[in-house]
Formats: sequence, C-alpha cells, structure tokens
Amino acid sequence: MKKFALFVCIALLSLTTRISAQITKIHAVDEYWYTAVIDDTVYYFSEIRTHELNYIVKIYNQDFSLYRIVNITNIPDTCSWNLLWANNYNQYGRGAMSKRLFNADNKIEFCYYTQPINYSSQTYHPYIINENGEIVFDFGEITGSCAGGGVTVLADGSCRLNLYSSGNEHYNHTEIYALPGKCYTSIAEVKENTSIHPPYPNPSQSIVNLPYQLKKGEVAAMYIYNINGQLMEQKQIEGSFDKIMLNVSNYPSGLYIYTYNGISRKFIVQR
Repeated sequence: MKKFALFVCIALLSLTTRISAQITKIHAVDEYWYTAVIDDTVYYFSEIRTHELNYIVKIYNQDFSLYRIVNITNIPDTCSWNLLWANNYNQYGRGAMSKRLFNADNKIEFCYYTQPINYSSQTYHPYIINENGEIVFDFGEITGSCAGGGVTVLADGSCRLNLYSSGNEHYNHTEIYALPGKCYTSIAEVKENTSIHPPYPNPSQSIVNLPYQLKKGEVAAMYIYNINGQLMEQKQIEGSFDKIMLNVSNYPSGLYIYTYNGISRKFIVQR
C-alpha cells in the first residue's frame, strides 16, 4: 500500500511539473500592453498619454519588434482620449483592431473615442483611426458617456459594430453599424480537408511535416503561402509518399498555409 501511495505521489508530482512547465514568461515591459489577433497574426499595442491632449498608440509585431507609432494629433476635439473596449469577437481585441473591416485597405485600424475633459457635455465622439493616425470614419457625437463597443460576426462573415453609451440608471443607448468589410480574409476562408492528418509539430521552429494524400504515381504541386497570400515556396509531391518535411528555420513567425489540388492546411511558425 505504501509503495502504491508513493507511486501516486510521484505521478502527481510529475504531472504537476509538466503542467507548470507549460506556463512561461516570454516578455516583460513597463507599459500596459494589450494583445490583438489580426489575420491569425498576433500584435501587441499600448496607449501612452504624452500630454493631456496628446495620445500615442504603439503597435508591436509578434516578435516584439515595433510595427508602428500612431500619433493622434489631428482629431479636432479638446477632450480626453481612450480606446473603445470591443471584445465580442476574439479576432478583435481592445480597440477593435483590425484590417479590412472598416474599409478594403491593408492598414491596421482601431476604434477611438474622445470626451470632454471636465465632462461638461454628456457626449462622446467615436472615430475609426488607422495606423497612420488618419480618420477612417467619424461617427459624430453620441449622447451619454461611452460604455464600450462590440464587434459581432454574422453567419455570412459580415460584421456589425455596436456602440454603447449610458447616462444614468434610466438612460442607456446603443447604435448599430453595418461594416463594409469581412471578419476574415480570402486566405483565412480557405476550406481545410480534415481527413488529412494535420501538420506537425505545430507550431514549429525548424522542421514541419506537411501531410498530403495522392494516388500512387500521381504528381502534384504544393504551394506554401504566408497569411498575406505571398508565395513562399513551391514543391513537387508524388503519391509514393504521404508528407514532405519543410524547413521553416528562415521563415518569419506567423501563420502559413500549404495547398495542393484544392486542398489546404494551416501551420504556425513560432520562434
């Protein structure tokens, strides 16, 4: 009985060690950072007040390198600033950061709102701002104080943006906007064949196995794309085998897609 109890303790300790080992600190910074996933790529961003009327947003890539500093200087209101909370859909984090959601270009956009510093007017003024600090859309003044926002995805991939405001316990207000873009790109819309084994290891740092299915003697071309649709490599595959071993040691971190004969699967390179 004692041996059995000892075995159980060792097994539990081993399991606890394995579980704990999965939690790893990968970065630390003396700012408030938020995480957004756009086109299956991770971005980090922070808001910094340099002055009462001067705000900047810093956007970082998944590898923590700086992507862009957005200086919010051309909004005409004399007011305080803040990003909207828009967290109803996991592709859009704080500030509803996105690409091609509010228009068709490839620039990162986010929701921003202004409000009088002394709250003398019970209104707030939301905007869509892009990574160059340009106003993409002006919603105009909305009565009440900003209570946040939410992006919702419909079955056809189209989106709705809800802006919430409140005044007191007797006043709540919602404005609903249909957005011109979709919540996914044509690359992300590619249908995967789930009968084929998934790529492994996934994520990968060096070598990733890409399974495929061909008839014996059949030859086909396999294409590897990044999330922006850029062709990374082309390989010839043949039915005598069921996978290739792709060296991704020189690939930047991010999401990739391999496709052949109209079949596709996704894999991630992560440093």
